[in-house]
Amino acid sequence: MIRIKAIPIVKGDVLGELLISKKPISFLYGIDINTGRIVDKENELYGEIVTDKILYIPHSKGSSVGCYWIYKLKKSKKSPSCILVKKPDEIVVTGCIIAKIPLFIVNDIPIKYNRRRAEVYASKRCIIIRDR
Repeated sequence: MIRIKAIPIVKGDVLGELLISKKPISFLYGIDINTGRIVDKENELYGEIVTDKILYIPHSKGSSVGCYWIYKLKKSKKSPSCILVKKPDEIVVTGCIIAKIPLFIVNDIPIKYNRRRAEVYASKRCIIIRDR
């Protein structure tokens, strides 16, 4: 088990599978809002589904309209259950606020923890990643 410090921006406690992207994601063009599938062919998670996952990204990229796409993902029940970000930006922050998706600032999470079970706690200001 590993414990990582997390600073909550949009509070919430979440349990789920961790999905780690080392590359930024465009919410406007990088994720299909009807399926929750990553459609950005340049992202290492291409083809993966973010629905109900704890998604780690270094930051987002693209248009400010991406915040509305985060909201649309939530409304269509295809959104991540939580977003972890190294460098928060107005796209992710605004999108998570209006969609009420928990959002945390964290340092880099090693790729070896991809697909592990994780627990994110606003009150404890941490992420707990479980051993396999």
